[in-house]
Amino acid sequence: MPIITPDLAFVEHIIRNGGESVKKCFQCANCSVVCSITPNDRPFPRKEMRWAQWGLKERLFSDPDIWLCNRCIDCSTYCPRGAKPGDVLAAIRNYSIIHFALPNFLAKRFSRLRYLLFVLAILIFLYLLPITDLQIAFWILLGLAIAVTATGGMRFWENISRFQTGSSVETQIKRGFLTSFVSSLVEILKHSNFRKCGVNKGSFLPHFILFYGAICLVISHIGTQLYAIPQAMLPLPLTNPIKIIGIIGSLLLFSGLTLIIYRRLFRKDEEGKATYFDWFFVVLLYLATITGIATGWLRIFEVVAWLHWFYLAHLVFSFTLLAYAPFSKLAHLLYRTLAMTYAKQIGREAATKG
Repeated sequence: MPIITPDLAFVEHIIRNGGESVKKCFQCANCSVVCSITPNDRPFPRKEMRWAQWGLKERLFSDPDIWLCNRCIDCSTYCPRGAKPGDVLAAIRNYSIIHFALPNFLAKRFSRLRYLLFVLAILIFLYLLPITDLQIAFWILLGLAIAVTATGGMRFWENISRFQTGSSVETQIKRGFLTSFVSSLVEILKHSNFRKCGVNKGSFLPHFILFYGAICLVISHIGTQLYAIPQAMLPLPLTNPIKIIGIIGSLLLFSGLTLIIYRRLFRKDEEGKATYFDWFFVVLLYLATITGIATGWLRIFEVVAWLHWFYLAHLVFSFTLLAYAPFSKLAHLLYRTLAMTYAKQIGREAATKG
């Protein structure tokens, strides 16, 4: 096993970004015992808590187990020391996204409150670019977001592919990539592991409807942009299938986000600690959703005086969300899928406990 140098700055980063309880852990293993989705062999999060205390950043970033955790909060609830492993692993996951994203300096600034003015300056710069066609701007920004996210995902995959077991023997691949990837997608589509949560059972419904609402809106937005290529008449009529999918998606997204915000504000003991990294994405997506729904209704009732302002706000929030995608919870979905795929390849699946 290669020698890994402790990184004390990494420990401080975890403490500052939601994992301030990490040093309370005294390795009693209650967290691994109560977790309903950890594998029996080398269970998490006990070992991750030890590595986090020691500042073994590279070890943690090479560990797919931090992504198998669904933050059910069972471990934090039953921890006799209040070490809150769920919050610590969430902080590590967030930092992992920043670590693998390129350009790294931009990822760091998008993830911290003190750089908010810097982020706004970037958005103003994007707004001032001499691109008058919104469709062209959309496809350019979408292409950049996909490229940056994919680059981070490839760096992440390369890193976890070198993951070493507790012994000096290299982990063996037991299943093909495609089979494992499809199996992971099915599990994500069903939200299987969310159903196994004990304390945080209430997180299943908001995450489920948010997930499918987002899928509907992605289909709707891309479909609308494709309609615009041959200069089709926009906006689309309410009877258009793409429009219907968009309406369903916006309602699902609004409902899911409302439940998530409510639970983060009034069910903190079940949800765990929400940091700026979490709130910035949720609030931005919520604003984009609300202004999008408002724009639709204002257009239907022809309230022209307000329509343009809400549409402008919706564009600003939507384009900001797209620019932020590689450094946000949207990238989180890619990293989790890759980690689950690799875990299945080596026979280390999350759902090994009944």
